Amino acid sequence: MVLVIGQNSTWQNTYNLAGLKVGEVTRIDRVMASAAGKGANVVRALATLGREGLLLAYAGGPNGKKFVDACAADGVRAEFTEIEHETRVCTTLIEASGRSTELVEPAPPVSDAERAAFEGSFQRWIGKADFLVISGTAMVGEREDCYLRFARAAHERGIAVLLDSYRAHGRRALDASPEILKINTQELAELTGLPASTIAERSAASAAIRRDYGVRWVIITKGGDGAEGFDGDSSVAATPPGVPFVNAIGSGDSFTAGIVSHLLERHSTDRPFPDGADLREAIGLATAMGTANCMSWKPASIEPDHLAWVLPRIEARAL
Repeated sequence: MVLVIGQNSTWQNTYNLAGLKVGEVTRIDRVMASAAGKGANVVRALATLGREGLLLAYAGGPNGKKFVDACAADGVRAEFTEIEHETRVCTTLIEASGRSTELVEPAPPVSDAERAAFEGSFQRWIGKADFLVISGTAMVGEREDCYLRFARAAHERGIAVLLDSYRAHGRRALDASPEILKINTQELAELTGLPASTIAERSAASAAIRRDYGVRWVIITKGGDGAEGFDGDSSVAATPPGVPFVNAIGSGDSFTAGIVSHLLERHSTDRPFPDGADLREAIGLATAMGTANCMSWKPASIEPDHLAWVLPRIEARAL
């Protein structure tokens, strides 16, 4: 089982429209509402690959109830910590041109008691996990070292960690030496203070992270241009084919599911990060997952036929 910490639940409203008319009335052609948030998306995408995930998240108010109910309807296995404040709403406007505009509400705060309840939920499940994913920003009011403590607790039990968070809580978690850091180019530059415009620069910045924090794989996502990965011995890249674009929300989280699924395929009980893991294969599958996600309207709800078409068309190569 993959334990996924995705604290910051999101009720997602996605609108299709011909074009956004700023300062004027804009009519919506199509509306889709769903439970989103990075953690829920990862668990939903894992199911496409036949992997069991369990989401740990906060949820509160009417929006939180909608989120919980939608996760149940989608088959997203989860344990929620109920909070007093309302789960946030994010709205994405997708124009006919493909341009997207996101309106992201701030995360609600959590109390000391709510934070302790979430900690208890984590402690109940971490011993049953084969892998830990920490995804997205932590909640307002969380301890700054919460992700660090979660990662260390996993390592104490021989469980590997993928970190997909780089702000304050994510930066602290790097001190636990997560096996994998997933990050985009801009985040890589901000995290390291180094340039990241070229492959050589990204390789150098990734080497600095591996040296300073003991990370095994640094994986850099580049949107429609695919992804790159660096492990000290090899540097690889994956480039996706062109596909009919519908909605990119959840593509990064679907990518995460692909990385984890590859590692679980090579998993053995005595090696939480298997020696047989292949960085190029992992990034190829992950890029296929992220690309296939763009072909569906609902985030991280990947059609098997789409994935089957995309996967053999991914160009994964050594750099």
